[in-house]
This record gives sequence, C-alpha cells and structure tokens, in this order.
Amino acid sequence: MTKSNETAVAVAMLVMIAALAFPTSTAQAQRPDSCLGGTLTPPNPAGSDLVVKGTVKNGVMVPLDCKVGAGTYTFGNVYILAGGTLDFTDATIDFWASNILVENGGALTAGSPGAPIGTQDIKNVVTIHLYGPDQGVGGKGISCLAQPNCGIPDNVWSSNGSSKVALPGGVTDYFYQYDTLPFDDGNPQGYFGYKILAVSYGGSLQLFGKKGVASPEPTSSSTSRAGAP
Repeated sequence: MTKSNETAVAVAMLVMIAALAFPTSTAQAQRPDSCLGGTLTPPNPAGSDLVVKGTVKNGVMVPLDCKVGAGTYTFGNVYILAGGTLDFTDATIDFWASNILVENGGALTAGSPGAPIGTQDIKNVVTIHLYGPDQGVGGKGISCLAQPNCGIPDNVWSSNGSSKVALPGGVTDYFYQYDTLPFDDGNPQGYFGYKILAVSYGGSLQLFGKKGVASPEPTSSSTSRAGAP
C-alpha cells in the first residue's frame, strides 16, 4: 500500500492530522504509558505505547477521561478502548504517534459542539502526526489490543454477512469480518494498515473546530488541508 510522505487534515483550522515518514532509529518501547490522575504527560521514554482504557471495580466499569494539554507528545502505538477517552483540550498541541487505534468502547475527541477548539484562543491548533517508515509490500498493520476479534461480540463477528445483526448506534445491518489491506498483509490481524488513525467497531472519533472548513485544491505535494486560511 502506497504511503504518502506527508498528509495533513485540518478541521476548522484547529484540528490537523499529518502522516509523515520518520527515521527508523526512533525506538518504540513496549511498556504502555498511562494517564495518571486523568492528565496525560509526555512519555518517558519517548516512543512508548499509550493505552487509554477504563477499569472495572467491583463489577462496574469506571471510565478514564484522559486530558491532553498544551505541549508536544511522542508515543508509539496509541490504543483507546473500553471506557477510555483521549480528549484534546483547547490548546496548541503536537501529538506524535506511530498508529492510533480507537477500539470498542473507546473515544478520541477534540473540542465539543458547544466549545470547539479555538474557543479560548483562535490560534490554538491541535495537530496529530502519524510517523513511521514505508514498509513496502507486506507491511505489518497494527493489531487490536482487545482480543479476540478487536473486542467485537462473537455473535456479530461470526455472522459475517449471513444475517443482519444489531450494530452500535442503534443500527441493524450486515457485518463483515475484517481482513488485511492489500499489500499490508504482513500481520494477519493487522486489519487497519500502519501509520494510521483508525476507528474500529464501537469506537468514536469526534473533532470540533471553531474556524470552519475550507478545501483548497490538492497539490502534487500529497498534502491536503481543510480549514486552513
């Protein structure tokens, strides 16, 4: 699968996502970082994985709302699931990750309908950078942290288009099992490819910006921006 060297998507000038090639010397630690006290701090070491997940106490799910404040953060894989929310505040933020995967019960948010990014300061910009080398044919996509089947209920996964099933959002429709992307099939469970921001079954992605959206004509630089003046 061909990967562009750089892709930027801005929502309302204030939420931007960029995919960049990054030197292979950047080490990715396997230790999951945490969001102690509900406030994210830059990882130590840089490149550590981040897991944003609720906890079960006495049989009750306790959600984790992980706030991201102003600053620069460099993570490896970022997993958001099972009652976890990664919430970008109204500030200028540069957030680097190898992959971001929002799984069942997880949410990634920036701003809200009533208080979009830029409400406190119109110059605030949230930028998400996705970095890593081009793996070429046979690239290994990120696997879900929730197993089996990315946390998708067994009856839904096994239906595989044979009959309609209840899906998130009050929808009843057909569900088809995930498969690897063409040319990114080096990991049989890497359904979403690599260097991606992906939302799996039951995940939520909500980005709100104050400025509004503009869509200039694409250029040969493989960079697209929405919301920039």
